[in-house]
Amino acid sequence: MLIQEVKIESVRSINTCHWSIPRDKAKGWHVVIGDNGSGKTTFLRSIALALIGKLDAGGLRQSWSDWLTRGAKEGKIALRVSRNRHTDLVAASDSNSLGDPPQFGLKFARTERSESQVGLEQLASDIDPHRHVWYGGQGWFCASYGPFRRFAGNDPHDEKLYHSMPRLARHLSLFDERIALTESLEWLK
Repeated sequence: MLIQEVKIESVRSINTCHWSIPRDKAKGWHVVIGDNGSGKTTFLRSIALALIGKLDAGGLRQSWSDWLTRGAKEGKIALRVSRNRHTDLVAASDSNSLGDPPQFGLKFARTERSESQVGLEQLASDIDPHRHVWYGGQGWFCASYGPFRRFAGNDPHDEKLYHSMPRLARHLSLFDERIALTESLEWLK
């Protein structure tokens, strides 16, 4: 899987951000640089959140009202990814209809009950991301890491997430610096 386009609107400190790259240049590592407080962490967390998906996002224990830019009615994170047809599997009924690259994402919106409550919703998409990127099948690998990479001292509750919510667990340290990468040591053994 290669990320080809990121669109972020009204998420934390980012009013509008549009990043795109041609498929032939998307492979490899890309560096995000900027001044302190410029939105680098918001940019990376937004991408990770969209890749995690709405169902697993609850495991982050985030307040979505903190994600919506102050004064905005809604915020959006939209991604376009291209898949490797050999490794990134899709649900069988969608194998021929999956556009390349598909767009998917999440939306933060104030609830009807209260202006102070913000809900997380899936963006409208031609093909449900649960049939490709959020699909539990093979491929579609993604991971992100926060600035602190510790290998000891994890909370036992967080340890359980590596097995119960693996898609979420691969991004936990980006959202919480207290997360230790203890599972990676087990894998190396």
